Amino acid sequence: MSERFCYILERTQPTLESLSDGWSMLGLKLENPRTGLISCLTIAGDEQVDHTLFDRRFRAGSVTFQLWIERESDVICSYQQLDIGAEQIYWVDGLSSEQVERITTWALNRFQALAPEEIPILTVIELASNTGPEDWRLFVKQRVLPVGIPKMIAVKSEWTPLFASVLPNAKPMDGYEILSRLT
Repeated sequence: MSERFCYILERTQPTLESLSDGWSMLGLKLENPRTGLISCLTIAGDEQVDHTLFDRRFRAGSVTFQLWIERESDVICSYQQLDIGAEQIYWVDGLSSEQVERITTWALNRFQALAPEEIPILTVIELASNTGPEDWRLFVKQRVLPVGIPKMIAVKSEWTPLFASVLPNAKPMDGYEILSRLT
């Protein structure tokens, strides 16, 4: 199975409203176009919930759900409040290149917009299945680089030297850097 994803780790838990505003700008909707409810994914299967229950799960710090791009096209999103920060993973397998571009551009723009407030910790754009989210959790906790290198990483500048040998093209940005692998 391919693991193409956009990984976002932030210091503080975002509000559902702030994320929803960003999703709306991308044309993403929480509500399933067929049912009008929110599709939460659990070990037991899909569960259709209303906004109240979804909001409760989101604020509790752990929920996996679908964001709808079109009637037949969705993004699986996992949100967890971890000891290292608030983690969002957007799984982009099965999306068109234009849809993937919209999501990854939004993630990097979010990183840049929140950087002055020192909220972002890490944003990873992984489109080649070189790494998984667990690799980036380990990196944040222990500063151990994954074996594979993703297409793009946005990190705090203090972490840039850790990537110098594998991602030499750094773009400085107010105490943060965006590093990219030539493709």
